[in-house]
Amino acid sequence: MLGAEILRTAMFSRTPDGYRPADVDDVLDALISLVDSESTEDVLRVLAERDFGTAENGYNVDQVDALLEAFEAEVLSAYGYADDEADQDVEVEVEAEVDAEGEVEGEVEVEAGEPATEEAAAPSAAVELAVPAAPEVRPDLGALAAAIERTKVTVSGLDAFIANEVAAIQAACDRQVAETNAECEAAITAAREAAEALLAAATQRAAEIVEKSDAEADTRRNDLTAELAAVRSAFDEELADQRRNAERRVAEMEAEGEAHLARVTEEARKRCDEADKLVDEARELRETVLRSIENAREALGSLGG
Repeated sequence: MLGAEILRTAMFSRTPDGYRPADVDDVLDALISLVDSESTEDVLRVLAERDFGTAENGYNVDQVDALLEAFEAEVLSAYGYADDEADQDVEVEVEAEVDAEGEVEGEVEVEAGEPATEEAAAPSAAVELAVPAAPEVRPDLGALAAAIERTKVTVSGLDAFIANEVAAIQAACDRQVAETNAECEAAITAAREAAEALLAAATQRAAEIVEKSDAEADTRRNDLTAELAAVRSAFDEELADQRRNAERRVAEMEAEGEAHLARVTEEARKRCDEADKLVDEARELRETVLRSIENAREALGSLGG
């Protein structure tokens, strides 16, 4: 039956103060089972005794009432209740015509004992030629109203379906924005941690190099001092030359150490700049993604409007 299919596929929008969904679903399930069993009296009884409680975010009251009224009209039309009423009206009209004809025939019989005249014969001829009028054919307004209500229910269901789909898309966009924000924050945090780790490693390496250079310089300085002390007594001039050479060598080593330290420091600075560049690129990527999502949300909002 078409009414049972309407009940199975019914969809209602939600309102702040509507019918309690559990009550409506129970009545729909009961009606579907009764329609399948072709128990018309029980269907009409359930429709007459329905009583729905109210709840926040419940089913739309107008949509539920429209569906049940259309279903009730269809049940009455399908099982002949509307036809019975029409037959009863036709029978009443026919009985009224028969009663009218009986009155005319009675008048003719009363006058039969009197002498027949042309005036008396004229009504008799009129009675013999009278034909009962054909019953008036009326349009099935109940079926038409049921079809209109079914169309309203279908349109309401489509509106509810579209609203649910738009809400789901908006929720998905919100989740995507949240996930993108989380990923961008994680990328920025990871880049910052990597930059800090590189800076710490470079600083530690530079400190180790400086410490090693100082140790080597001290060791060589001590060696040169010992050599100069050993030959000082015999070769004063040579010791002076060697001392100058040693000091020159120390200066060169210190210059090399400082140059090496400068190179390491410059490399560390370059790595820090690269890390800052990665952080800036991650931020730009985040802004680009956020703009894209915002544009998509505006497009969806215009479609939903």
